[in-house]
Amino acid sequence: MLRTSQLLALTVLAGMLGIAMYAFGFRAPSATAPANPVLTATALSSQSGSMEGELTSKPFVLVELFTSEGCSSCPSADRNLEKIAAQAKATGQNIYTLSYHVDYWDYLGWKDPYAAKQFSDRQRTYAQQFKSSRIYTPQMVVNGQTEFVGSNKKSSQQAIERALQTKTKTAISVKSFVKNNTVSVHWKTAGLGKDDQVQIALVQNTGQQKVSRGENARRTLTHVNVVRAHKTIASPGAQGRLEFSLPTGLSAEDCHVFAFVQTPKAVAAAAKSKIAAAVKHDDSNKEMSSTPNINGTNKSTVYVSAYKPPTTQSQTTQPTLVDEETFLLMLSQDRQLFAVGIADAKKNWDISYVPMLLEVARFLPRLERTRVMSLLEAQTGQRFGQDNNKWLQWVWKQEFNPHPGYGNFKAKIYQELDPRFAEYFADTQDAKIRLDEIRWGGVRRDGIPPLKDPKMLTAGKARYLADNDVVFGIELNGDARAYPKRILAWHEMFKDTIGGESVCGVY
Repeated sequence: MLRTSQLLALTVLAGMLGIAMYAFGFRAPSATAPANPVLTATALSSQSGSMEGELTSKPFVLVELFTSEGCSSCPSADRNLEKIAAQAKATGQNIYTLSYHVDYWDYLGWKDPYAAKQFSDRQRTYAQQFKSSRIYTPQMVVNGQTEFVGSNKKSSQQAIERALQTKTKTAISVKSFVKNNTVSVHWKTAGLGKDDQVQIALVQNTGQQKVSRGENARRTLTHVNVVRAHKTIASPGAQGRLEFSLPTGLSAEDCHVFAFVQTPKAVAAAAKSKIAAAVKHDDSNKEMSSTPNINGTNKSTVYVSAYKPPTTQSQTTQPTLVDEETFLLMLSQDRQLFAVGIADAKKNWDISYVPMLLEVARFLPRLERTRVMSLLEAQTGQRFGQDNNKWLQWVWKQEFNPHPGYGNFKAKIYQELDPRFAEYFADTQDAKIRLDEIRWGGVRRDGIPPLKDPKMLTAGKARYLADNDVVFGIELNGDARAYPKRILAWHEMFKDTIGGESVCGVY
C-alpha cells in the first residue's frame, strides 16, 4: 500500500626526435598552460578521513528516502534507492543517497530497528516546506526541493537530471576519525547564508533485516546508506566539530559520515567522508562551545570556529598524508578554500605531493599559482620558479612513489575538462607508464580526429616521402609499420593493430 580495445603503452625513439608515447590518449606536455577550467564550489565528495572536499563544477544531487520496514510499499522504493546509489558509483556522478527510517508505522506489528522519531520529525519539516498536511512512505526528496513517491523510477530519474543542472556557490568539506567507538567529525564551509544550517549524518553503508511480523513478515529487506544518527547545527560558523557514538555491533568500516548545507528551501552543498583511524593529539587548544541538545535529541559537544589541529612530536616527524581532496580544494574559485588546501599540504608535507601540486598549478590564476610554486621551492629546495616543464623534468628523475590517491585525483581533475577522461583512470594499478607523465594536451577526447587503422603502403610506393622526412617506426611480433611525422603532426594519435596487438600511439 502507498503510505498517504586494450591500449598498449610503448616508448619508441623516432629518428632524431625521441618521441615519447603516452597511454590513455593524452598529448605530450605543452609549454603553454591551458585556459583555466571553471571549478566552482558545489558538490564536495570525500573518500577518506584526512582533509577532504572535492570541488567540482558539476552539480551534486542528494536523494533522501523516508521509508519503513513496517510499510509494504517501501521495499520497492528501497530497491530504487539502491539502484540510484549503484548508478552513481558506476558513473562517478556526484549523486548521494540517504535512507531515513521513520517510526510512525512501528505500531503495525514490526518495530523498525533503524527508525527514530527524529527522522519522522525531519520528514514533517519537509511537509511544512512543501505546504503539505500529511506525511507518507515511501517518500523521496531530491536536493530538498522536489518530493514524490519513492518507488517512482521515472520521477526520481527526472528529478536527478534536473538537479544535475543546478549550480551553487556554497561549499562544505568534512573529515572524520574514530577512537574508542566515538566518531569525531570536523567540517568546514564557505558561502553560507544567514539562515543556512549544517546537517551531519552518521550513515550505515548497508543493512539487512529479516522481518518476522507486520506487513513485510517473512521478507528479508536490504537497505543502503541508512542514517543511524543525525545532528543539525542551526547557526554554524565557518567550521566546527561534533561527535557520534558508533551504533552497537557496527565498526567504522561499516559506516561513513555525510555532511550537507541546508537552506530554507534547498540543499546547497554536500560532502562524504570515510571514517579513518584517530591520530593521537592534545585537545587543549580547541575552543569549545557546549550545545547540550542539538535538534532536540542526542546530547553532544560541538567545537566551533577556532579549531586548530595541534602538532605533536610524532606528527612533526611523521606527518599525516593528506587526502587527494586537499589538492582539489585548491582549485576552488574561493580563495579561502584555496588557502585551506595549501595550508594543509604545507603542514603535512610529503614529496608525493609535488606532481599533484604541479597539476593544480596549471589551472590556477597567477597569484595562486605563484603561491603553489613558492611552496614547492620551499619544500624541495629546487629553484625552477613557474617553469612547469623544468619541474616535471626534475620530477621524472626521481623515483616514482605516487600518492595513494593520485589516480583518483587525476580522474577528478581531467573529468572537468571532459567527463569521458575519468574512465581512463578507473584502474591505474597495471599502468605501463608513470601517472605523472600523463598530461592534458589542450583538447577534449576526439577533439583532434585520430588515425584509425590507416591504410598502409609498402615503402617503395610511399613516393610522397622525401629522404629526410622523419617517420615514427614500430616493429611488433615481426610486423613493422612506419607513421610519417608530417601525417601524425595533424592527427597527433593513431590506433592500429600491429603484430596482432592493439596499439595506441600519441605524438
